[in-house]
Amino acid sequence: MAPAPTTLRIHQETNFKSDCKFQLKFLAGNATTRNIVDLLLVITILVLLGIAAPVIRGDRCDADKKSGCSDHASCTASENNKSDSCECHAGYKGDGHLCTDIDECSSGNTSCPANAHCINVVGSYTCECFRGYQGMQCSDVDECKRGIHTCDEHANCINTVGSYKCLCKVGFYDDGFSCQDINECRAGSHTCDKHSNCVNLNGSYTCV
Repeated sequence: MAPAPTTLRIHQETNFKSDCKFQLKFLAGNATTRNIVDLLLVITILVLLGIAAPVIRGDRCDADKKSGCSDHASCTASENNKSDSCECHAGYKGDGHLCTDIDECSSGNTSCPANAHCINVVGSYTCECFRGYQGMQCSDVDECKRGIHTCDEHANCINTVGSYKCLCKVGFYDDGFSCQDINECRAGSHTCDKHSNCVNLNGSYTCV
């Protein structure tokens, strides 16, 4: 009958260890749950601070993303931060809630040079020089000097404001963009002696 107490102690120790393991698992489970709750609480606080921060700073417009301002307008908060107003950007018109493009070209509210035409773009406009003009002030282009004319090789290029013209040289005729030789001998416009023969040349003639 002596071994009985030893057996009892073994059972008691085994039960104690089992209880400890169960309690540790329970505490670990509770710790994980608390961590998740704490994490969700932190996230909630951060979200609320992100929403409230603009109000705390006094910026009502940033706080209220649904203020109703147009994408082409700016929101301005009042001094007491209790209201806000919308104002259309430059190049647009409207009440700030609805902003439409201003056609500066049609309204004549442009600064284009005299030798340019206005091209309207969304929110603004651009100026494009007429043909024969260039630069910020749309100055005349000297096509003759720059060699960008299309005069015939037997023509003289004469620059004009915004353009140029071509005149056939002596001995040639046509519109200047195409010049044909004048046959002075056949036309009788030569000055050869009656005892000599007129020989036509390209752009001229000779007497032999």
